[in-house]
Amino acid sequence: MEWRFFILLGVGMFLRKIKTNMDTLIVLKRSELDEAIRDAMISVLAENDPQKGKTNLTLPEAVEYLNDIGIPITKSTLYRHTMNATIPFKRFGKRKIIFSKTELDNWAQEKLK
Repeated sequence: MEWRFFILLGVGMFLRKIKTNMDTLIVLKRSELDEAIRDAMISVLAENDPQKGKTNLTLPEAVEYLNDIGIPITKSTLYRHTMNATIPFKRFGKRKIIFSKTELDNWAQEKLK
């Protein structure tokens, strides 16, 4: 079976040709295509995650993790989110900031909607 993908950016639709004789077409809205691609990317990145067994991340690890899953963020922006309490985090002692990977995933999903 041969798969070919066509993206019509002007129309905002996604057409997938299944079989070469074009028996079946699937039409998606641009937002549905974006969501499907995002979910696939997060899934693939999670499989290849070097920190796969870790559940808690330090601030630099959280920045790297968020960038890897498609949320472009800098260290200073992440600090700002912690100061404004717009991202879930915990303090370990007075200075160390710890992020739960699960909570980061949920926050990223909300941010991408």
